[in-house]
Amino acid sequence: MSRAGYPHPDTLQPPNLSIVEDWVGAAEIGEMFGGISRQRVYQLTSRRDFPAPMVRLKAGAVWRTADVVKWAESKGREIHDVD
Repeated sequence: MSRAGYPHPDTLQPPNLSIVEDWVGAAEIGEMFGGISRQRVYQLTSRRDFPAPMVRLKAGAVWRTADVVKWAESKGREIHDVD
């Protein structure tokens, strides 16, 4: 540990990116649903039947990808690959 109580940069491990792939924000949801607008994403994610976000950050809400896909499939919505 450094003096400030933070790990020394040389000891940090790279993030597990497979975990990140399991989460999506509003921008990714827009892409998943075919490039819909931010306003449309807000409308959909505000619906009572849309999955609740796992966390709300200052940068926005974050959902589990599997929950969003399951919801979309139940509504007959086509899912597009996210880059």
